[in-house]
Amino acid sequence: MFSGIRFAAFATATVLSISLADQASSSPFIPESPLPTGEFTLEKQGSSYFTGVGSSSVRIIGNNVKGGALNVAAGGFAVKTTDGGSTNSFIAWCLDTFQYLDLGVKYEVTDTPFAGAHDPKINAAQQTLITKLFDTAFDTLVSKLRDNVASAAFQLALWEIVNETGDTLDVMSGAFHATVVGGNVLTDANSLLDGLAASADRKYNLVFLEAKGKGQDLLTVVPIPVPASSLLLLGALGGLGTLASRRRRRHA
Repeated sequence: MFSGIRFAAFATATVLSISLADQASSSPFIPESPLPTGEFTLEKQGSSYFTGVGSSSVRIIGNNVKGGALNVAAGGFAVKTTDGGSTNSFIAWCLDTFQYLDLGVKYEVTDTPFAGAHDPKINAAQQTLITKLFDTAFDTLVSKLRDNVASAAFQLALWEIVNETGDTLDVMSGAFHATVVGGNVLTDANSLLDGLAASADRKYNLVFLEAKGKGQDLLTVVPIPVPASSLLLLGALGGLGTLASRRRRRHA
């Protein structure tokens, strides 16, 4: 009878330990520690903004796009910040199609994205959709961030959520849309947007990075910590497993 409880405790411990290990090993995709308070600078992780991350050339068109249309490289930015002598590396995503990325400006974490004259105005509904995109798709994306199509599709899905003013999220048409030569970037981006309707557990909190001046506003995420109740349950099941082991030895 107690062997089943012992196995349950072991299985629960394994699942939670894997979950925590996945979060810890996600760097350089997710910040390992909180980003600095106040203003800070960002640097490239390598020689390119896309070092270790895929990207594709696309043309984006829309009212919030600088000049009405731009040829850009779509993908996550591999950046890092140094605070107190330690390096915190992560992937940041672009939310601002009116400014170019300029790591010469200061950044600051904000709870009210965004207040600048040229910043995208992101409302609560859009924040909810962005959160859903990460909850439904980011775990899968992390394993293939180096893939040009996968990384660009995720970036395009973010731009569509932020910039589309119509009723339908579709990167191929509407107030905001894109064109691309070759690959499945557009269809994959729309698949991600279609996936927003699926149910998903809340996994990530959004971290908005506001550029001071005319730099490009960015976004990253941090995993939601394992609830304390889950850790208490783990401890309780572990205790039952130990008790079961002792009783089995006693009756041996």
